[in-house]
Amino acid sequence: MNTLKKLLCLLLASTFIVGSMASCANNDDDKDTPKKTQSAVKDPNNERPTFEEEDFDEDEFKFLHYGETAKDFHDQYIWSEDFTGGTIGDAVIERNQLVEDEYNVKITAEECGPMSEATTRMQAGQCDFEVIYEWGIRSKGAALDGQLYDFHELNYINLDASYWVPSAVEGLTVADRMFVATNMVSMNAISWAGIYYFNKMLMDKLGLDYPYDYVTSNTWTYDVVLEMCLAAEEDVNGDGEMSAEDQIGGVSGETILYGVCSAPLVEDNGDGTYKLIPYTEGMVAQYSKYETKTGSVETINWEKYLEGADISGFPSQFVAARFLSFGEDHQLFMGGSIDMTKEFVNMQSDYGIVPEPTAKAGDEYSCGVDYCAPMFSIPIQVEDPDMAAIVFEYLAYESERLLLPAYYETTIKTKRMEDQRDYTMLDIVRDSIGYNWVGLYMWDSELSQLRGRMLSSGNFASVAKRYETKCQAEIDELVDTITSIE
Repeated sequence: MNTLKKLLCLLLASTFIVGSMASCANNDDDKDTPKKTQSAVKDPNNERPTFEEEDFDEDEFKFLHYGETAKDFHDQYIWSEDFTGGTIGDAVIERNQLVEDEYNVKITAEECGPMSEATTRMQAGQCDFEVIYEWGIRSKGAALDGQLYDFHELNYINLDASYWVPSAVEGLTVADRMFVATNMVSMNAISWAGIYYFNKMLMDKLGLDYPYDYVTSNTWTYDVVLEMCLAAEEDVNGDGEMSAEDQIGGVSGETILYGVCSAPLVEDNGDGTYKLIPYTEGMVAQYSKYETKTGSVETINWEKYLEGADISGFPSQFVAARFLSFGEDHQLFMGGSIDMTKEFVNMQSDYGIVPEPTAKAGDEYSCGVDYCAPMFSIPIQVEDPDMAAIVFEYLAYESERLLLPAYYETTIKTKRMEDQRDYTMLDIVRDSIGYNWVGLYMWDSELSQLRGRMLSSGNFASVAKRYETKCQAEIDELVDTITSIE
């Protein structure tokens, strides 16, 4: 895992936001603000929502996305050339065709560096696209520069609908505004959710129980993970030091310490302001309990697995490192995302998946989504915002109806997994996915380093005293910037 992704994962593990939802001023002062409407109203005699009836006279509806030009993190949720593109590709084609027929539009997708290209065109006043599909963190700049629509203010979009992922709407809304969103047009709200993989062969070898029962009994905690990781450690080649040839737990002591010390970093005051919570007494107690234990957990740098290996058959060095470590039975656990199941199709040993552990037994599971995941935004310069909203809304609906089962039920469950217990785990993960705007907007801030500094120092009060004024100022500045966007 690269440094950026590691930072984001640690931030996700240690932050939680109580989001709020409302509406705010339209971004275009030259246009009358029409009354906001709800598009997806249930027909009492039909399960299908009702949508706007429009004919857009073969107008183009264009996405900017990475497509085949991406070296990493490529997905096929936006565009596929033709049928027989596989389960996902065929569902995307069928979805797009249905939307084209419904509104007499032509859906297209241009491959590029989405936000970079979008920014260049917007600066030149040449906005010829409707939706930007870009990493969440790479959308931050355009959002704070006032270049993106607030989804709460777009007409004909129903953010309460399931295909808009209500937990994402809640978590990505800050100061009543949401400039970057996710929905079922992409499967990233599921595919980039954090999970733990475990190696069943190593579990059997060590005489450990598969963690399924821990999860269903709400006792799947970092205590259990720590115990299993320590039990897994073995100097396989007998050279007296741990190397890529040996066997480890696969979860670092740092990750476990972050997990048991998780607590809110920011809390909504309920009046449009937010306050920093640098630490709690519970965090201090957990730190005292686990600091020594976690320090003894063996780790191996992911780059060690690449030394001398032929990785030409892998799409990236990170995929190679994951397979050569976990996929070749050197690690008991691997933290990752649901979409990584595609990387272990040819793994010799069986694996299982479980949600990320909790700090204490009885805590609710909370699976964060990586903010490197591509998300959606609509440019403020879009030629027809109503058309963009109407078509995008219907795309999300048809995507939930067609793409979601193709991805979740057919591809993930049926094609990539065999154990019915993993299906139960997947459903638990899906029901516990959460977002927060701190991870999206403040991943590169002083605030993002605060928890790490506390854990490195061990003196929480001293670190808080040194940095809390600056961190609170960062929060206030962000909120002020967002609320001031017109």
